Amino acid sequence: MPFDHAADRLDLGKVPAGWAALDRLERQVQQLDDQPPRRDLVLTARTLDEAQPGGPRVYIGASAHLGNAMEHLHTLQTLLEHHGVTPRAPWTLMRPVFESAFWAVWLLEPDDGRIRRQRALRLEVLDLKERGKYFAAFRMPSEHRERIAERERARQAIYRAEADAIGLDWSRAGQKPSVVGELVKLSAVKNLGGVGGSVVGVWRSLSGIQHGHPYAVLANSDVTATVPIPGGSADTVTINDDAFQVVGMVTNYLLLAAFELMVSRSTRPPAPLTG
Repeated sequence: MPFDHAADRLDLGKVPAGWAALDRLERQVQQLDDQPPRRDLVLTARTLDEAQPGGPRVYIGASAHLGNAMEHLHTLQTLLEHHGVTPRAPWTLMRPVFESAFWAVWLLEPDDGRIRRQRALRLEVLDLKERGKYFAAFRMPSEHRERIAERERARQAIYRAEADAIGLDWSRAGQKPSVVGELVKLSAVKNLGGVGGSVVGVWRSLSGIQHGHPYAVLANSDVTATVPIPGGSADTVTINDDAFQVVGMVTNYLLLAAFELMVSRSTRPPAPLTG
């Protein structure tokens, strides 16, 4: 699937305006982290969370996802400015922006602080499981493997104690949330109204391109030339402007929601308990 270098201009529409807003929010969050509020004077949702078991994990995790999103977003901007618009790379850089924004919103959105803390711990337990698979994939001396296993058991004991303290059933702690299933439940997505129905499609599109599925590239491209070949055709493509704008604006919206939640949880009182 060649690239049409004569058609390497991309109409970004309103997407760069969203990038500018994200830069402003990123600076605001950095300022909050550099100059945290006086904890003896200001009671915020974050202050309350961080004073309870598992609470710091919420904001450590959210900060990591926000940082990952912005790092890939800045790399995408550099690619477009200095290398040009190729059929796949912009999308594969956009996917971690989208997914990191999703995870940050998923962590921060619940008004109930206990649910925020449970979700943060679930992601830590999942990381522990994945780390175990990583080490198991390498050959190493048995004494080295036992030292690793001992550290992992110690981590698991900490996580189990936190799970008990915050009412998280250990059998649920290691279950990975479904991105598709959780996306449609987010208030941030529901607030998009009719556009919200396309958010799952945007994720599937980005995932499909990341995994090398030709259908996903073609669905987001303009075909400028086709040469029949045995079994199919060789298509020359360029990114479709409208498709990029839709994906860019939805991704920006999710990331803006994540940053705004981070600011809100760090500066506003916790939501009142109901029921």
